[in-house]
Amino acid sequence: MTLEPGKQHPLHYAGLVYSQFYSSTEEIFDTGKTYSFANSSLGGLAIDPCFHEIWEDAGGYWGKAWSARNARQAYLAGKGRISEALQYARLRSYGTREEHRMSLTLFLAIRNRPEERQIADIPVVLSSPHLPFYVVPTSSVIDYLHGNIVKFAFGFEYSIIRDGGRVISPESSQMALMFLSCLRVSYLAAPLRRQSGLWIDIGRDNEVQEPREGMGLKNTIETSG
Repeated sequence: MTLEPGKQHPLHYAGLVYSQFYSSTEEIFDTGKTYSFANSSLGGLAIDPCFHEIWEDAGGYWGKAWSARNARQAYLAGKGRISEALQYARLRSYGTREEHRMSLTLFLAIRNRPEERQIADIPVVLSSPHLPFYVVPTSSVIDYLHGNIVKFAFGFEYSIIRDGGRVISPESSQMALMFLSCLRVSYLAAPLRRQSGLWIDIGRDNEVQEPREGMGLKNTIETSG
């Protein structure tokens, strides 16, 4: 979340440019700025295997070298990294990281007045209903993330094999790609609005008014909760 004071706001005149707040749970899945399931080649696994041979013979997929074997290994490796990361994450505590961008004048003014920056030793009662934040046990967050990831991973894998494994129908391909898109945003604070295939309906049939493409979560989340 980014908070930016308006140009007429006293904080702006004081020198505060903006403040940003990050969920530190993202650190669980950040492996050298590489995230599981982000590899674009995984989408090829959702396509009928007859195209795999064509792509491999042609020496590429979406302009890149591709093989079904490497894509499967990348997918399984991603699952393995997430499983191990969640296991070790249970031993840690996560909060919100703050970053503030300010003018040099404001920074020097704060630095030169350390006595006003001392934090009072006031006990915090975590069970109080008036806290300005939520306190959720790490185990609860990890269980939720694990369940969310497993749910979409199962949907992706089942969509691939539901036709017998040797053939993937166009309908199963669409389902698999949908689950893969959900899987990529299932463990991060990723804005769904940026995932157009998940968020909006693209095109409608004029006769039956049914969406031709896109899940339309913009509407279904609001109507179905």
